[in-house]
Amino acid sequence: MDLMMIAATSLAAAALACVFAVNAGQQLLARYRERFLEQAQVNLSDLFLFVEPRVLYATNLAAIAILPILVWLLSGWWLAAIATAAVLAVLPRKAYRWLRQRRLETIQAQLPDTLMMLSGSIRAGLGFTPALESIVRDGRPPLTQELALVLREQHVGVRPMTRSSISPGGCRCPMHACSCRRFRSRVPSAETSARTWRPWRRHCAAAW
Repeated sequence: MDLMMIAATSLAAAALACVFAVNAGQQLLARYRERFLEQAQVNLSDLFLFVEPRVLYATNLAAIAILPILVWLLSGWWLAAIATAAVLAVLPRKAYRWLRQRRLETIQAQLPDTLMMLSGSIRAGLGFTPALESIVRDGRPPLTQELALVLREQHVGVRPMTRSSISPGGCRCPMHACSCRRFRSRVPSAETSARTWRPWRRHCAAAW
């Protein structure tokens, strides 16, 4: 009788633990899904990657469910399977951060030549906005994507074309000191720099 009571109590405790584990797992999965979709939507839009966040979530969830089992079957180490699941869980955030950093580095590498093209277009007689439009039309991403976004916001009235629209402090992709050094290295002398930027400054002073 005592053994039956102990067995029944153990089964009840195991069932209760399973229920709690399932509920905790569902809550954890729901929080992970909500956070994943929110971050994916924001990060993908910032990177101009038009991918459905739910597709990425389903792919990531399938990888977390399948790859650790494969690692465990191949290696026989359950710790390796747990480590694989943990890596796959944090991999999207690391990937977003790496892609964003790579995008910023590419933009900063393109910025000196783009500023020279903008100065040359304005010196040739184009207005500031038409000069930006020509750069967006003839340039290469990702910098042209950011400039196109500024122009679209200006056209719909979301963001007026002011100094903050293209200044390092007001743009989505800040210009670091290394970009300034690269830009100065491409301007041969102070005299050339003054001749290049004087029409642009006069145009900006008249426009603003």
